Amino acid sequence: MTTSGFLKVSGLCFGLVLAGVCFFVVRTSHSQDETKTQTAGSGSKVNPDDSAKKTQYFNEIAFLLAGMQEPKSTDSLTPESTKEWKIYAKAADTNWAKFYRRKLNPVQKWRLKEIPTAMDSIRTLFYPFSGPDLIFADAFFPKANYYILFGLESPGNIPAPASWNQQNLKSSLAVLNKSIDDVTSIGFFRTNDMKVDLESASINGVTPILMLFLARSGHTITDVIPGEMNPEGEFHSLKEFQNAQGQKSYGTAVEIRFTENNTGDRKSLLYFAVDVSDKGLAKNIGCKNFLQHIPSNCLTLIKSASYLMHQSGFSFIRKTILTKSRLILQDDTGIAYRFFKHTNWQIRLFGTYSRTINLFKNKYQEDLKEAYEKEEKPGAVPFKIGYNVKFNETNLLMAIRKDNL
Repeated sequence: MTTSGFLKVSGLCFGLVLAGVCFFVVRTSHSQDETKTQTAGSGSKVNPDDSAKKTQYFNEIAFLLAGMQEPKSTDSLTPESTKEWKIYAKAADTNWAKFYRRKLNPVQKWRLKEIPTAMDSIRTLFYPFSGPDLIFADAFFPKANYYILFGLESPGNIPAPASWNQQNLKSSLAVLNKSIDDVTSIGFFRTNDMKVDLESASINGVTPILMLFLARSGHTITDVIPGEMNPEGEFHSLKEFQNAQGQKSYGTAVEIRFTENNTGDRKSLLYFAVDVSDKGLAKNIGCKNFLQHIPSNCLTLIKSASYLMHQSGFSFIRKTILTKSRLILQDDTGIAYRFFKHTNWQIRLFGTYSRTINLFKNKYQEDLKEAYEKEEKPGAVPFKIGYNVKFNETNLLMAIRKDNL
């Protein structure tokens, strides 16, 4: 958003990236044919008529970014680079194992206990201010098959590892290691330096990050489609990524199609860059129309969202969520508690709410604190995520529309 708070700390966005070289063997799966050629990185293209090779190519890149499978030796990879990549991959495996043990596995157990099973039939998950955080979207709502994400960051492009030199590799690995440390320890990504990271690294934007998350969460990518929102609010595919940055990227998008390895279920995600403040949407009618057409009775997840929807200047996105959602799962940074009063919602509170971090000390909600005090016993949260992890606190609010109970 144009708001400085969102640029400082937004939900789970992070600067990536990394490393590597060309091709290595990965498992492939069926893919959906796409009629347009996609451009990877600096211009290498994948034949859209050869779906098997396309699937293999996308997943080779994803596994490389994730540090999950050692690349073969090629002329472009020096012995020193091979050593650096192996160090990175070993650290990545350790960090992700810890992340699953401390965060994702407890999230999945909590979901099974607390989120009504009736919600499993809802297939659309809307995740405002998410950045590229597919990993928590999938953990909280694994039954969804269409994930809608957005953030300020550009979609970027598919990286071209064969073009990276040793310096690109070294600097990119350093950025990624820092990012992984953030998500595994606090459950969201610090974004103070993200804009610089994503615009200066060998790979840029959120597309590589989304590909990495899909690999680490047990999915096989079948297509990566660059596009944009047309004035009618529809995703329009393009032959190439636009590689725009900053405000010039608003309205650009990427669709990624993938399958879940355990079940074979076909899914897709749509990410688009946008300023969703009321002023920002007034300048981007395509994104505004898209938001108006989000399916009704969707699931909505909000976390680490910089309290933007507490403000009057974000009334459209707040109203859209309250109108479209059947279930809202959020922390205190989402929609202010006062907007749920006198409305048709059943509210359940989880965890502990006693303060905010200093950056957002003016966003403390007295009425939410009173609601926690009146709650006989707020539900337990067996994991720590969000801004208040520094205080060893996590709070969640689950709102279900009463006419759907």
